[in-house]
Amino acid sequence: MKKTPPPASDAIVSLEPYTSARMLNALSPDGVYLDANEAPRSFGFPPVDLGDIRHYADDKASLEEAYASYAGRKPDDVLGMRGVDEAVDLVIRAFCEPKEDSILTFTPTYGGYAAAAAAHRVELQKMPFGKDSSFDVETAARSGARVIFLCRPNNPTGSVASLADVQALAEAVPDRTVVAVDEAYIEFTEEASALTLLDRYPNIIIMRTMSKAFGLAGAHVGFTIAHPDVTDAMKKIINPYPLPDPCIQLAMASLGSEGLAFLKEAVGSIRQTRDSFSAKLEKHSRCLELLPSETSFLAGRFEDAQGIYERLRAEKIFIRPLAPMYGEGGWLRFTIGTTEEMDRIAAILGL
Repeated sequence: MKKTPPPASDAIVSLEPYTSARMLNALSPDGVYLDANEAPRSFGFPPVDLGDIRHYADDKASLEEAYASYAGRKPDDVLGMRGVDEAVDLVIRAFCEPKEDSILTFTPTYGGYAAAAAAHRVELQKMPFGKDSSFDVETAARSGARVIFLCRPNNPTGSVASLADVQALAEAVPDRTVVAVDEAYIEFTEEASALTLLDRYPNIIIMRTMSKAFGLAGAHVGFTIAHPDVTDAMKKIINPYPLPDPCIQLAMASLGSEGLAFLKEAVGSIRQTRDSFSAKLEKHSRCLELLPSETSFLAGRFEDAQGIYERLRAEKIFIRPLAPMYGEGGWLRFTIGTTEEMDRIAAILGL
């Protein structure tokens, strides 16, 4: 009897996977990739010492201590992992019962939350985000969701939910509800981090990454910051040795004095380039709306968005087309690249 491949579970068969930028556009040496919110440049790292690569990495605790110092927290609050995506996965696995619990997200937002919930057979609830990331706190608190994911600053809109709303939500939800705040872009905003609420609200989990402002997307290093009891729960299910030793070394270098000096300069440069490009883009005759941004990207709605996307793609400049938002299509997202790259886009589009 001829064997056939075993079928995947029902949850996986029906899963609508998250489509990453690299699934759409593979890297090539002459391409300009402004589609994944990667940094335009990275710290000049010292050579990685591979040492005895036969052994698993044993220095993750040192990395967690270094990041705790950067974040102003105690090492027991911090858990290192493979980016925010693993953080989302761990939070759902640690706190949600499959086929019983639900998560709540605010839309439009990062699609990884929905994909992770579907994979773990957890119901997805959605509520609308205002263009300024405002939301109905009381309705969210009464949703019954086991985990509420809040992207702050929000991807793909670039706005920041007020800290007062985050606090009100953490105060209003039942004790069993987790408020998971995704701060992947926190370095780009002058708004206070939700870390300032953590001592008072142990139901908050902060999710961080070094893929954006630190320029370490290829290393995929991330963290959760939470009450030690919450961190201990996630430690029980995190994969053993989640970070390779070279990635730990790169992250440690970025958290050193020279790396942090570079971070400060790089963030300032990205903000300046973003604001300059924004001023040009909003004057484009086909720009119908440009959302204010406190991140490393800009999102706008355009007449003939597909034509703009294809025109840039023909020049090997890749941006991110977005699904309809706020009931309207035509949205595009521009990652902020170098000044030269953004000037090139401006010239192509006649800005």
